[in-house]
Amino acid sequence: MVALRDSATDNETINITLPSSGTYYLLITTAPGSYGGNKYDLWWNDTLVPPDDNFGPPGPPGSPDEIPNTSGDGVNLLTNIIIISVIAIISFLSIALYLRFTKDKRSRTNKEKLVRIEREVKEKEQREKSERAKREREVTKRKQNNVKEKDILEKLRKMMNVTTRIKLEMMRTYLEMDEDIFNKRIFDWAPEFGFTIDGEFLIIKQEAVSDFIDELDKQFDAWHKEEEGKNKNI
Repeated sequence: MVALRDSATDNETINITLPSSGTYYLLITTAPGSYGGNKYDLWWNDTLVPPDDNFGPPGPPGSPDEIPNTSGDGVNLLTNIIIISVIAIISFLSIALYLRFTKDKRSRTNKEKLVRIEREVKEKEQREKSERAKREREVTKRKQNNVKEKDILEKLRKMMNVTTRIKLEMMRTYLEMDEDIFNKRIFDWAPEFGFTIDGEFLIIKQEAVSDFIDELDKQFDAWHKEEEGKNKNI
C-alpha cells in the first residue's frame, strides 16, 4: 500500500508522488475489506515530475530528490567516447600521413638515385665515345703522316742519290723540321754517316744514303711515340 485516505464526508483525496514508475491500483471500500455498494465519482490526474536538479531542499522519502542523479555520468561517458574517437581518428590520420610522406620521400630518393645513375652512365658513354673518336683521329692522322713521311723520305732519297751535295735549308724544308731541331740533328747525323758540312751545304757520301734514310724513318717513328706520350700525359 502506497497511501490511504478515509473520512466521514465521502470526499477523500490523495496527492502523492510515486517512488517509481509502474502499475498502481485504487481500491474503494466502505470499511476496511468491504464494499457497501455506494455510488462514487473518481477523478485522477497523473503528472510527470521532472528529475531533481540537486538544488533546493530534499523531497520526502521515495521522491525524485532521493533518487541518485546519474544523467551527468551518461553525458560524461558520451563526451569521453567522442574525445577518444577524435584522438583515435587524429592518430590514424597522423600515421597515414607519416607513412605517405615516408613513401614519397623514399620514392623521390630512388628516383633521384636513378636519375644520377643514368646521368653518370651517359657521361661515361660520352667520354668513351669522345676518347674513341680521339684515338681514331690520332690513328688516321698517324697513318696520313706516315704516308706523307714515306713520300718525303723517298723524294729525299732520290735527290741524294743524284747529287753529292744538297743545300741544308732545302733539306730542312723537305723534312719539315724546326730550324733549331734540324741544326742540332744535322751535326749529329753528319759524322755518323760520313757526311760533311761545307757552309750552307751538306756533302753527301753516296754509299751511306740508304742507311741515312732508314735512320730518318726510325727517328720519325720515335718522334711520333714521344708526341703520343705527351698527349696522354696531358
